[in-house]
Formats: sequence, C-alpha cells, structure tokens
Amino acid sequence: MATHDYVLANASGAAFRTDLNNALAAIVSNNSNSSEPATKYAYQWWADTNTGTLKIRNSANNGWVELLQLDGTLTLEDGSASTPALAFRDDLNTGIYSDGADVINIGTGGVERLGLSSTATVFNQSGADVDFRIEGDTEANLFYLDAGNNRIGIGTNAPDNILHLESSSNTYLQIEKAGTSSKVYVGNASGAAIIESTGGSIQLKPNSSADKFTIDTSGRVLINTNTEGHAAGDNLTVADTGNAGITIRSADDGVGVVYFSDGTSGSAEFRGAVQYNHTDNYLRFYANGSETIRFISGGGITFNGDSAANNALNDYEQGSWTPTVQYGTGGFQGVNNAVCRYVKVGNLVHISGRFSLTTSGSGDLDIEGLPFAKGNPSGDGNSSGIQVYVEGAASNIANDIVGLVLDATTQSKVRRSGSTSSGGDVAGLVDSGTTLLVGGTYTTFG
Repeated sequence: MATHDYVLANASGAAFRTDLNNALAAIVSNNSNSSEPATKYAYQWWADTNTGTLKIRNSANNGWVELLQLDGTLTLEDGSASTPALAFRDDLNTGIYSDGADVINIGTGGVERLGLSSTATVFNQSGADVDFRIEGDTEANLFYLDAGNNRIGIGTNAPDNILHLESSSNTYLQIEKAGTSSKVYVGNASGAAIIESTGGSIQLKPNSSADKFTIDTSGRVLINTNTEGHAAGDNLTVADTGNAGITIRSADDGVGVVYFSDGTSGSAEFRGAVQYNHTDNYLRFYANGSETIRFISGGGITFNGDSAANNALNDYEQGSWTPTVQYGTGGFQGVNNAVCRYVKVGNLVHISGRFSLTTSGSGDLDIEGLPFAKGNPSGDGNSSGIQVYVEGAASNIANDIVGLVLDATTQSKVRRSGSTSSGGDVAGLVDSGTTLLVGGTYTTFG
C-alpha cells in the first residue's frame, strides 16, 4: 500500500509514469498505510492499517476524523450533548453520542434525555424540567412523570402528590408476593411502617411493631393484640398491658354517640344508644329507640326523657345516726343501746332505730339527731312521718305514738295519735328505761 504527496514533478517519461502510478495507487487505496501520509490535505482520506480505521482529514487540516473500521464496522466520534456524534442535518444539537466508556446517550436541543450504560438506564440525567409519558392502548397517561413538580401520575397528567393513581374505573394498587406474606413498607431509615398480609389477614405494624392493628379473615379488628375478645363481642378488640380505652372526640357544641342497631333505616338504626351532649354536658342512654336514663350536668339521674333538674335522682347513701332526747327544755341527753340506721335515695330518707331513754320529765318528748334535715315546703305543717313503738312503758298507752318531723330541722316530736293535747302527752308514760323502736320516711325536698 502507498501514500503520495500528490505532486507530480517534471521527470523523464518512465520516471513520470512511475510517479503517476504511485499517486493513483495512493488514491485507489485511500492512502492505505500504517503511517499517516507525509503530505496532508484537508478532506484527505487515510486507511490507517495500524488501527484498522478509515479516516478523513478535517477542514482545518490539523487532525483526522475516524469514519469506520476497515472491516466495515461503522464507528462514530464520542460527541457531546450539544454536538452529537450522529446528528440530523437540520438539527445538529439533537442526536446520539457517548459521554463515557460503555455508555450511549440520546440528547435533544443540546440536553441529554436518556443514558444507557452497562449498569443503569437513566432518563433526564441533567435534571431538566422535561416530563416523561408512556401511553397505553386506551390510556394516554398510563405513566406520567411531572419533572417540574417531582411527581408521578398513573392515569393522570396532573399528579397531586409524589404518586397519584387515577382511573375512571376501579383504582387500586396491587402488590403481590409469591409465598405466605406480602408487605408494603412506608418510612425511612429511622423506622418503617409495614402493611402486611398473611393468610388473608391484614396487619399494620408502625415502626415494625407486631400486633398493633389487625383485620383478620373474619372481618374482626384487633388493636394491640392478636387475640379476639368474647365471641358475642369480638368485632373490635382493644388491648393494652395497662389501662385500655377508646376516645370519641367531638366539637364543644356537638355530640359523641355509640349506636346499637338492628336495621338500616329509621329507629332501627338506634335501637340502643349511648350519647354525650357537649352543649349541655349530659350523658343519656337509649333503649328500644327512646331515651331511658339521663345523667345531667349538675349531678343526678332522670328517667324516660325527663330533663328537669328538680326531678333528678341525685343521691344515694346509707349509714347510721345517733339519737339524743329531751323532755321540754331540759336539754338533750344521750340514750342507751342505740342501733339506728338510714337509707337516703334522692330527697327521700328512710330511718329505723332502737334505743332506750335515760331521762324522764314533763313537756314534749323530742328526738334529735335525724341524719338529714327535713325539707320546708309551703303548707307542709310538720307532717308526721315516723312510727314509734314503745316497750316498757310506765302504763298502757291507749293511742298510737307517732313522730312529727319538724320542718328544716333534724328533730322529731313524739305525740300520741288522736290526742287532744297540744303537747306533753307522753310524759309519765314514756320515761327513763323505756325502749323506743322508730321507723319511717320523710323528705328533704322543699
């Protein structure tokens, strides 16, 4: 093979012919040689047998441009995003180039869009605000990458969040694993929340903790446990190693309700209910669709829809009381062998007792120490309320003995029923050593 300087000097006929043949040999062989031509021209060809490459001299005549391998393999310059190795005649900054070993790049408008290497396929390596879309058979936005907002849409070209799924039919996300358990992890390196499906049950595991929230195959909800409650009430089970509870929080002018339903309309939707009213701060219970008990804010219980505070049952207690007695104005004295009890329900007080007198005298016999003061309603007039039975009287007593509970006091006057006397009618009959058995009811209302 030969190269030539392509200058035909004057020479004898045989010498000129040899020089011309050498020039033609260089032309037809594309200056085939292991070394570059000594004399170089712009756009000159050179078949470099050392590298096996066909080259052309650049327009500045200061370097070679590789075109293809001598075995027919087409090769390109590496190029760049702005000057691709393979470009379009009317769009020279759009084409194919290579920015490194084992890498193919595609660029448009002088910007890389796709990079293919031996280890990765990268779209938009430069981070340009260029969206990416994959179209399906009937869905134009089967996959849409909103580069400017760093969001991905599936079924939408306007994703509202980092991942947005949208469909005119059913929209769901399916994650499936061949085996006994499928999991979805949500979180970061400091802690993950896991949604796990095992054997048909679904578990939520915040910070990878087990048994925090489970929906089992029977539709039961288990919170902080994997063991359901009693079979008659196992739809929701809440557990804790210490105290456990459920909070219902509503507005300060709203209500919080638990309904017990045996139907889907009308009063069947609230056959039973527990409701707290935050406006008036009362708690009420329903049975058979109607209110039966209400706990009012000031304390007390009303029944069957009654909301009046005066009608509320607001107290229950039981205990003992200590009586003292006096005749006339002699002063109250203690008694012997006292066994006295009471029960108070709301405004109603029931007393009972047994005790022996330690004093005698004249005038009215008064018993002091009733557990609660009697009410003082208008026109009540110290109504009788206590029955008195006498053991060991000085003589027979012809009339029943009653106790008149005095208004607004804890005293009761002992009187003979039907007596015409205005007082002192048991003096001499009931005296020291006599035992009184008392029992009856009075009210603190009024």
